Amino acid sequence: MAAEVLSFLSVGHLGPVAKWQMGEHVHRDFHELIVIFSGAHETRIRGQTLVARPGEVYFYPSGEPHAERALGSGPFEIAFISWRPVPDVATDRWPLKVFDREGRIACLVRWLLELNGSRGGREETLRAELLHGILCEYDRLQGRPEEELVLRVQRYIRAHLAEALSLDDLAAVAGLSPFHFSRLWHKTTGETPMRMLRRMRVEAAKALILRTPLPLKAIALQVGLGDEYHLSRVFKRLTGTAPGRWRAR
Repeated sequence: MAAEVLSFLSVGHLGPVAKWQMGEHVHRDFHELIVIFSGAHETRIRGQTLVARPGEVYFYPSGEPHAERALGSGPFEIAFISWRPVPDVATDRWPLKVFDREGRIACLVRWLLELNGSRGGREETLRAELLHGILCEYDRLQGRPEEELVLRVQRYIRAHLAEALSLDDLAAVAGLSPFHFSRLWHKTTGETPMRMLRRMRVEAAKALILRTPLPLKAIALQVGLGDEYHLSRVFKRLTGTAPGRWRAR
């Protein structure tokens, strides 16, 4: 991909706003990236409903009908970039969403926004170079979207381990429907999302049992297993050993 073959069209910014939506529409002759700065963004495309949060980036291919809206009532802020498709840039296998894990896309987009209204040869060259960098980074990130999704959901679970988490909760973190989330998760990890959740709860319980004098009742609450009976039942099912015997090892 070379910067000189790219046909940059525009970059724009929306927000912060409380509510926003756009009905189904199609970009006939250009591609678009949407960068989420704050809030939650829902889009319906290709028969799917996807949700993106800060740190995530959408790709809308030319010719794909889609509808968008802000979710919730908190501040919502996005940026959007458009460019004309060119043969040298292979976007046909790009996923509809990636996680900008190092924040590089967001940084380059903010730089592009600062150039809005500037005219001149140097500015146009810089815009093309920035767009080139953004698309190269998206292309790099698209190689591991499933692994990024797994890591993001696992980070969320660790931060909310004491809470009652449902399949719907985890799917919302992933920005997918429960059906698509379960199917993708099993394909990527070889286990169901809820089995993974139980396993992570038990692993956390193991560490607390071995490293602290906390009673099992308190440990059960900390790892989201409710009470000592539920902890013992799930713990033994996954490890083959009762929690008390684990502590006595």
